[in-house]
Amino acid sequence: MIRTIISTALKVAIVCLIVGLILSAFGVDPWQLYPRVGALADDAVGAVVRFASWAWRYIVIGAVIVVPLWFALFLLRGGWRRR
Repeated sequence: MIRTIISTALKVAIVCLIVGLILSAFGVDPWQLYPRVGALADDAVGAVVRFASWAWRYIVIGAVIVVPLWFALFLLRGGWRRR
């Protein structure tokens, strides 16, 4: 168990070193990245909100057709009495 944890930690450290070297080659500083993490979270939340505001109309339009058809088929198949 401890061997697996040490092995995993070593692999993660090696990958972090490689990524850090690559980012350093592009002139990225860790202190430059830190403020961008908050902006990234804000951008992600904004994208989800924009998608939801776009998609809800189409979901409602589809539900106008799908839900009554599903309910009719549910009742025709015996509905809740099914085993």
